[in-house]
Amino acid sequence: MYVKNVPNVERFVRMVVGLMICTGAFIWLTTPWSWVIASTGFVAMLSGLFGFCPACSLLGRKGQGANKTNE
Repeated sequence: MYVKNVPNVERFVRMVVGLMICTGAFIWLTTPWSWVIASTGFVAMLSGLFGFCPACSLLGRKGQGANKTNE
């Protein structure tokens, strides 16, 4: 299906930072911008969860498992 291009340590960091961004956006911001910032955090959490980053793929980054696909 897809090739993981984010290493495990970075996946964990993306999930933690994404959760912090989402939480901070809803606690400290009360404007509509909080939804935009929270969406950014959510995308970071998704890329950490799945181990695939479309932006890294566009830039040609090949992480762990570059030679095999997930089934």
